[in-house]
Amino acid sequence: MVSGTAAAAARSGTPWARAYRAAREQYRAVPRATLISLDERVTPAEIHPARLLHTEEMLAFLCAIGLGLEDAVHVRRRFLQDVFAFTLLIDHRYDRSDESVRAMMQQPVPAPWLAAHPDLDVPYARAAAELPTLTGDAYFERVVDDAIVLIEHRIRR
Repeated sequence: MVSGTAAAAARSGTPWARAYRAAREQYRAVPRATLISLDERVTPAEIHPARLLHTEEMLAFLCAIGLGLEDAVHVRRRFLQDVFAFTLLIDHRYDRSDESVRAMMQQPVPAPWLAAHPDLDVPYARAAAELPTLTGDAYFERVVDDAIVLIEHRIRR
């Protein structure tokens, strides 16, 4: 049996992990670009062929490693959700904030909120606020590892 840490290290070099990191790198530079599809009206003819080819390559890769097409579509959707959400909700703010804000971003309930309500019985939230904080990169690696675990699970089903 492989330890969780060893398994995560083995997963970190997979093509899927590299795809996650590459997409994050692209969108991290311009995180609000993820909102274009919500704000703009684009006709089908305006969609660049590379967009279709990229989707095809991703689905082909996922099917080639053993996923059925339905699962491949699901995993691709999760990929987009993970990368877009992370770059917009985490990287965008993390990259523009000081250490105190970065720490609060990882707390289920920010420590100052808890301090404002000292009599409130929320032991899990208080304990979680004391956990060590991760860098944005370390946090993203956990997202990548979770995505690969999902793929492994779907392949085994």
